[in-house]
Amino acid sequence: MTRVSFSRVDTWRTCPFKYKCKYIDGLPSKPDYSATNPLILGSTLDLGIQKGYEEAEKYYWDQYAVASDEGVLELMKIEHWLPQLREKFRKGEFQVELKSDRFLGYIDYLEDDILIDFKYSNNVEKYADSAQLHVYASELPKRPEYMAYVCVPKFFTMSKKEGETSEEYKARQEMLKDLERNDIRAFRKYVMDEVSKLEIQFVWVDYDQQKVDDFWKDAEAMLNATEFEPTPNDWCKYCDYKDMCKRP
Repeated sequence: MTRVSFSRVDTWRTCPFKYKCKYIDGLPSKPDYSATNPLILGSTLDLGIQKGYEEAEKYYWDQYAVASDEGVLELMKIEHWLPQLREKFRKGEFQVELKSDRFLGYIDYLEDDILIDFKYSNNVEKYADSAQLHVYASELPKRPEYMAYVCVPKFFTMSKKEGETSEEYKARQEMLKDLERNDIRAFRKYVMDEVSKLEIQFVWVDYDQQKVDDFWKDAEAMLNATEFEPTPNDWCKYCDYKDMCKRP
């Protein structure tokens, strides 16, 4: 069997057409130079946990031609979380390679019997159901006793607060726009005060062999596929290949 990764199979599961564009045809993705690019932010966070804020900051700005106020704010958020994360995760190994004839992957953090994957995301339910850690655990010489997704929360100023009326939401957005235009320090203080109210979530999962078996069934189907039909889903609007897609 050709060597596969979790991300390849997960892309296939999500949409075979996207998988074909990315991995078979090798079509480049559209450049995303937004300060909130999730891939850049995720890599920045991972590097910061491993090597500290200075390395993370350098990596982040290296991805952009010019600095921006929005980028400064995103780094402030990451800097807020790093002391907590670096204190908890300092005894184990980072970026542990899993490589065999059939699989390639990288574990974010491995310490004795603890397997961790870092996620800079609010989508906790998605990761609680993910097969990623189960597949990684099955590829290790010794299966870890504990596994968790460590979900670092994101704060979005445009998100509606729980219990907030439409009028209150509109008034708050106007206030924030005015602050951002006229008093960037006050705007940043507001955002960081909100970030400080959030908490990192540990999503502990028990090993599930069925998830591993399903992963390899999907991997086999992916490798043997001859047709790659698009699968409409909630992420279509973010897809790099949406303009080429003739989804129903």
